[in-house]
Amino acid sequence: MRTPYPTNQPKRILLVMQGSESWIGGVNFIKNIIFALSSLPADLKSLCEIHVLLSKELGQEHYKDIVSLVNKVHFREDSLNHPVFEQKFLRKIFHRISEFNLSLDAFVRSNNFDFVFPMLAPPNRATRYRSAVWIPDFQHKHLPQYFTKNEIDFRDTLFARYAKLAFQILLISQDGFKDFANLYPDSVSKCTTLPFRISPRHEWYLGNPDEVYRRYNLPEKFLLICNQFWQHKNHLLVFKALALQKELGNIIPVVCTGHLGDYRKPDYSDEILSTIAQLGIAEQVYLLGLTPREDQIALVRRSAGLIQPSLFEGWNTSVEEARIMGKHILLSDLAVHREQSPPDALFFKPDSVKDLSEKMQSFYKDLLPGPDLTRESKARESGAELARQFGIDFLSLATGFTVSKPDASKCFANEKEGVLVTR
Repeated sequence: MRTPYPTNQPKRILLVMQGSESWIGGVNFIKNIIFALSSLPADLKSLCEIHVLLSKELGQEHYKDIVSLVNKVHFREDSLNHPVFEQKFLRKIFHRISEFNLSLDAFVRSNNFDFVFPMLAPPNRATRYRSAVWIPDFQHKHLPQYFTKNEIDFRDTLFARYAKLAFQILLISQDGFKDFANLYPDSVSKCTTLPFRISPRHEWYLGNPDEVYRRYNLPEKFLLICNQFWQHKNHLLVFKALALQKELGNIIPVVCTGHLGDYRKPDYSDEILSTIAQLGIAEQVYLLGLTPREDQIALVRRSAGLIQPSLFEGWNTSVEEARIMGKHILLSDLAVHREQSPPDALFFKPDSVKDLSEKMQSFYKDLLPGPDLTRESKARESGAELARQFGIDFLSLATGFTVSKPDASKCFANEKEGVLVTR
C-alpha cells in the first residue's frame, strides 16, 4: 500500500551543486533542475522547499540567477566540516574515505532534508531521507584514450559502488542507460532516466542581441559552437572543415564560447591555437572563452545556426539551447544526439572532415543571422512545456510519488493512491 502524500509538509530538497568553471555543464545541470522546479504551477511548487549547497569558490556570476528561486543557499565551507565534495580531493582519498559521507549526513539530518541529489558517496545503511546519485555518462568506456588509467579505475570503482549501494541512480539518456545495463544488469531497477531540459528564461528573449555581438567585434553572420575545449568536443574537425571550405573560396565565420583548456591535456589549448594558425583560418575563428551566461544566450539568438561536433555526449546543453531558441543546428551523428532529436537538425559523420565541410557549406549558405522572432516564440512555448515536464519528473524522483500533469492550472493530491495530479 502506498503512503499518502503529506500535502501539509513540503518536502525539503537539497541539491548539491556540481561542476566548476572548467566544467560549466555540471553547474548548468543543477541550475536547470532549479529552473524547471520554479516553472511548475504554484500548487506543485508549494509541495517542496529547494535548498542548494555550493562552494564559495564558484563565482557568484554562475549562481546569482538562482538565488531568488531557492529557499536557501548553503555554502560548503560554512555547512560541512570536511571538503569531500571536491572531486580532485575525492580522487586522492577515494580508498581512504568511508562509503558514506558522514559530514554530509550530519548536515542533512540536522537540517531535516527529505531528499539529497546528487550524492557523491552513496549510503551503506538505511537513512530516513531519500537520495540519488548521478552518472552523467560512460565516456571513459567509449573514449578511454582521453583518460588516464587512474581516472578510468576511479570511475569504474565509483560507478560499481553506485550500482551496488545507491538508493536511486539518475541517468540522463537512454544511451547512457544502455551502457549502465550492459555493465550492471543486476542494478537496472534502481535507475531512472531523466533527460534534462532548459527552462526558457523570460529575460533571455528581451531586447536586441546586436549589442552583444558588436561588443565582441563579431561578423554580421556566423555559426556558433558552445562547448568547452575538451578533446572529445571535436573542435579540430570543425577547423579542418573550415580550411577545406576556404580552399574552395567559402569563408564561414565560426564563434566559439567555452573554457579554453582540457585538464587531461594541459597543452591542448596550444594545439588549438597552433592548428588555427597553421590552417590559415585565424581571421574567421573567434575564441571568446567562458562568456557571461546572458552574453552566451544572446550569441545563440544572434547566430545563423549552431554546430555541435562532439565525439561523445551524455546529453548536450547546446542542443537544448538550440531547441528553445528555434535555431538550426549541425550535429555529429551520435545516438544521444538522435535521441535529443532537436528540430531542424542536420547530422554529419563525426570523423569525416569532408562530410562536415560539405554539410557546413550548405547549412551556412541557407541561413540568415538571428533572431527569428517567430521561430523563437514557438520554440519558447514548446521548450517551456518540456521544462515543466522535466520539473514534474524530477519532483517524482525526489518524493517517490507519481506526479502527472493533464493540465497545469490546478493540482490536488490523491492521498489514497499516493499520486500527485495537476488538472
